[in-house]
Amino acid sequence: MLSVLLTSFLASFATASPLPTSASPRWTSDTYDALILGGGVAGVIAAQQLHEAGIDNFLIVEARDELGGRMHSYKVENYTVEVGCNWVQGTQTGNGPINPIYSLALKHKLVTTTNNWEDIQFYDENGHADFGDAFTRAENAYDALITGAGERIDNRKVDLNARAGYSVMGYREGNKYDWASEYFHFDWEWAQSPEQSSWIATSFNNNFTFDASRGGFSDENLLSVDQKGFKHILQDEAATFLKASNLLMSSTVTDVTYDDAGCAVQLESGDVLKAKYCLVTFS
Repeated sequence: MLSVLLTSFLASFATASPLPTSASPRWTSDTYDALILGGGVAGVIAAQQLHEAGIDNFLIVEARDELGGRMHSYKVENYTVEVGCNWVQGTQTGNGPINPIYSLALKHKLVTTTNNWEDIQFYDENGHADFGDAFTRAENAYDALITGAGERIDNRKVDLNARAGYSVMGYREGNKYDWASEYFHFDWEWAQSPEQSSWIATSFNNNFTFDASRGGFSDENLLSVDQKGFKHILQDEAATFLKASNLLMSSTVTDVTYDDAGCAVQLESGDVLKAKYCLVTFS
């Protein structure tokens, strides 16, 4: 979807630099061609596409003091702890499509390792517990959910949320172990609950990530253990084309308005930025 939006966006328009690590000064610039709101993966790659098309009169507006978005980490003692995304999910199968995050990971030499998903320990509030059966039921229910969505598409039935999908496929949670197991397979994977998720879109996301036979990358997951943080692959990529004048850090957006002339972005500082186009990349 982002590439489609950018294609339309670019059609309307006829050497690496170090990135600042603190807030930029207040801006009183003339109207930009584009304001990119959010400095995560979508924002940085959108900026890169603009740059490659010869459009450099853009500004990334980021609330935090660094680029990365959900790629976010802290130092605990001498170790990096990821508090956002942590895995490259889906890599590449043979000469098939390659996950663009995996491409960045290879280019910028992200240090990763694999997980042994067969060795999972279970705990509850009393310590070690054995609810492997509940875990297996939840795993089977998730697989049935994905399969059921495909059947729904084939039969041209309307979409439902994933919670309704679980019910249609005959799965219901019975106790806390069922809930915990479902959370592992669904909420933790997709960063939102079944009630908030499209049944069909969940299936698309799963297949186009993990199932190479359906156009996905692979079923391989690589855990980032890089002490520079997962975020460094995006920051290093940004440093290959962004200039300091393309960045406004530590600046929170409070409002966006549109008119025939373009858009205006109100900042928490009181400043107002104007552009022909605004691309919102955060949710």
